[in-house]
Amino acid sequence: MTISGLLMWGDNWISHYLPKGVLDVARAVHFWEAWLAVLAILVWHLYATVFSPDIYPMNPSWLTGKMPEWMYRREHPASDPEWDSEPEPDSEAVAGEQGDGHADDESGAADGDHEPS
Repeated sequence: MTISGLLMWGDNWISHYLPKGVLDVARAVHFWEAWLAVLAILVWHLYATVFSPDIYPMNPSWLTGKMPEWMYRREHPASDPEWDSEPEPDSEAVAGEQGDGHADDESGAADGDHEPS
């Protein structure tokens, strides 16, 4: 990218010493390499913001302006040095907080949390 850019930048000077075909090749290489860079950045951005397993299906902050506290602590650990590194909530804990429809029995344990007898 740098070499082709320098060749095109000094095209008047280069055309005195090298044939026109060199500048044509430099222009084609520069154009297609720029497209590859743009597509690489686009794919990288989409993965980091949409398809990453840590974020999928989505980070709610783009809709609500807020994010879950566990996600904030993971993505911004320097915000408060007193935070302990807490693990992410597992899917069962998150489902329980959202009211998954499972009723607790008398002992307070959820349906799948019984000790074998």
